[in-house]
Amino acid sequence: MVGKILKRVKKEKNKNKDSTNYSSNSFSFYESNAMGGNAQINDDSNIELDSIPPKIAPISHLIDFDDLASSTYVGSYYDGVTFSAGYLTWDSTGSLYYPSHSSPNVVYTFETDNSIIFTNPVSYVSAYISTNRDVDWEFIAYSKSGAVVERVNLLAAEANQFVEFGSQLGLIYRIAMTGETGFEGFWTIDDLYYVEYKETCEFSITFDDLSSYNILDRYPQVTFSPGYETWYSFGDPYYPPNSDSNVVYTHEVDNSITFEIPIFYVTASINTYGDYNFELIVYAEDDSILHRVDIKSPTTNQFVELFSAEAMIHKIVMNGNIGFEYYWSMDDLFYVADADLFDADGDGLSYNEEIYYGTDPNNPDSDGDGYTDGEEIDAGTDPTDPIDYPMVPEFSSLSLLMLLPLLTVIILVLRKRKED
Repeated sequence: MVGKILKRVKKEKNKNKDSTNYSSNSFSFYESNAMGGNAQINDDSNIELDSIPPKIAPISHLIDFDDLASSTYVGSYYDGVTFSAGYLTWDSTGSLYYPSHSSPNVVYTFETDNSIIFTNPVSYVSAYISTNRDVDWEFIAYSKSGAVVERVNLLAAEANQFVEFGSQLGLIYRIAMTGETGFEGFWTIDDLYYVEYKETCEFSITFDDLSSYNILDRYPQVTFSPGYETWYSFGDPYYPPNSDSNVVYTHEVDNSITFEIPIFYVTASINTYGDYNFELIVYAEDDSILHRVDIKSPTTNQFVELFSAEAMIHKIVMNGNIGFEYYWSMDDLFYVADADLFDADGDGLSYNEEIYYGTDPNNPDSDGDGYTDGEEIDAGTDPTDPIDYPMVPEFSSLSLLMLLPLLTVIILVLRKRKED
């Protein structure tokens, strides 16, 4: 993400269970593979924050399970997270193999099919895991579509291993423990910590506001290449809409969907038919390829996620072998702009800067004083105060009085020259 999206503030590892204790001058960068590969967590990087407006504070949660009695089924006891059937609390005080990280309770389950599901998108999860068996252990984070966001291998017979998952796009929806036969019942979790992903600049196009129509630049932030049309496909067995009635398609081999604002994440529902090789290709503004996604064929409303950690997404293209261009459609195009770069109202301030300065992201002149918010920030005035605005030099009565002697001299000189 070119270091622009700093989703998770590096939290201090303290024993006081303070879930809001953040370091003010250090961030961690996360680059997460939306299509199911392993995420790579980069080394922490210190950044001077003097010139960087602070981000919107993330909503974080720490669950230590100590507010429940031992041997209690957790279920949906905690708002925002659901534990699968079988998850129990246990007072593990004094246990050699499963000591709690913060006394006294931990949680565990004997179920092979286990999961912890988050209600809202999550960008960061951590926990302390204890294991006690010589098997291959693996903790996995999944997206809502079921794609693997990240895998973490655990040590066998190791107490309180610190495990963390990161997704800069907020893709984490579910986490689960897995392993070889017999792994179930021989592990525990304590101090589950997670940060909700704060999505700010989301846009969705369902194409249902148009009848059959050549769309081109119908949508101001997105340009469809010539040939793209909407189609009422409700009831069609091969190209059914994912929502409502319309899909979009083109018969052009040379096709593209170009974004006019800085985009880092895109999803869509794709229909294909026939024995063709389909792929969606993601390009940067310099036409370098950022990402390729293979599309199944035939498929009905395949959910596709596109993103790049290298540069902003500039356009996406559907590609395939000869004949492919007649046998696919798209619905529910969803995209997220980079809030550090996206200027919704054209006033020179990004969305995050608008939040920081308290201005309206959708109004270029928040206080109505005739100067844009960006102009006022540059001039050092308050863009939310209509009385405080950049001063334009004016001639006051005092200024005129000071000029009178000079004007008198000029007049006398001109008169003298005329007489001569």
